[in-house]
Amino acid sequence: DYSMTKRLAEDRECRSCNLEAGNLAGVQFINFDLSNANLANAHLEGSNLNNSSLAGVNLQGAHLFSASLKGCNLEGANLAGVDLQGADLSGSYLPGANLSGSDLSNADFTGATLRDADLSNAILKGTLLKEADLSGANLSGANLSRTNLIAADLSRADLSRAILSGANLSGADLSSANLSTAELLETCLLYTSPSPRD
Repeated sequence: DYSMTKRLAEDRECRSCNLEAGNLAGVQFINFDLSNANLANAHLEGSNLNNSSLAGVNLQGAHLFSASLKGCNLEGANLAGVDLQGADLSGSYLPGANLSGSDLSNADFTGATLRDADLSNAILKGTLLKEADLSGANLSGANLSRTNLIAADLSRADLSRAILSGANLSGADLSSANLSTAELLETCLLYTSPSPRD
């Protein structure tokens, strides 16, 4: 509601608060501290949370369609089943985050840190992951069709059963990555390390 949004705008922080299923669509929470908050099933469509601390936040089932989360700290956050279609998370910090089963289609994760994150069974169609750190990430069963993974670090990543049709992995680091039973139809693997012949 309006009074809650106004109070949050004044305080610029809401650590460990409960905003479950709240309607916060379109809010401007730039440089906020929402660490460990409960935002499960919240409506944050079109919201601006740039450079905010969301470490440990529970966003399970939240609606973040076209939201902007550039430069956010989402370390260890629960984003399972979240709608992040078209969202901007470029430069965000998400090590160990749970994004399993989420829809990240056409989202921008350019330069983001997703080290050891769980992206199993996530939908990443047309997603920008250029120069992203996905080392040790679980991408098993994920749909990465037409995804831009140019110069991404996928070392030690689990890509088993992943769909990489039409994805661009030029210059990506695939050392010790698990690509067993991955679908690689029309996938660009130019200058990957190690090369597909190794």
